[in-house]
Amino acid sequence: MRVADGRWGVAFGFFITFDSEQSGPLWIASGSPLNARRAAKRILADASLIDQLQKKRKPIFRADPKAPSVLIPLSRKIVPFGIFCLILERAVWNRADFAAASEIAWQAGTAIQTLRQLREKERALLRWDRFRRIVAEISAERQPTSLFIKIVRQGIAFLGFDSGEIVLWDPAQSRLIVQAAVNMPAGSEKATFRMGEGINGMAARTGRTIVLHRERASPPWPRA
Repeated sequence: MRVADGRWGVAFGFFITFDSEQSGPLWIASGSPLNARRAAKRILADASLIDQLQKKRKPIFRADPKAPSVLIPLSRKIVPFGIFCLILERAVWNRADFAAASEIAWQAGTAIQTLRQLREKERALLRWDRFRRIVAEISAERQPTSLFIKIVRQGIAFLGFDSGEIVLWDPAQSRLIVQAAVNMPAGSEKATFRMGEGINGMAARTGRTIVLHRERASPPWPRA
């Protein structure tokens, strides 16, 4: 924004992105938020303008005497579709400005992408730190029953599930036995079943993770 302001004189500016992470305008400069919202609504209401920006991916100067502005589509490598909008203080624009505007938009888009990558790394580090603390707490347990309960409780908390259980194979009985259950129906704990029987038995037989989507699953079990 400071670079653009030094070159053209900018009243305010904002991004409009059309991706999953940011659905609405992202204000990035000083100025009236109300005016910025009005400008964004006028731009978004012009379907032909949006279509032209999306197809050509070239800056467009809007010679509006009240609010002259330049709209700069971001590179496809940055976001699926985004516009860098500058509302200018004066309606002065020439051919050389388009190249400068494209360069500014590229740098701005690259900064956005870098910031998102850094945030994702930060989230990954936080998840890893949480996982490490869970492993440390579980590893400190010396009683099998308490250990199983901790594994289930920490597991469903880490994954964001409502309930869970841990099942082990008993070669003496040739059966799977539920060793611990959290928020499962009464009587789930110590229940036995054969290999291949039920979801747990199928997972044990195939050796593969099975994920049940909530929207496809039956209603949740009542809490014990």
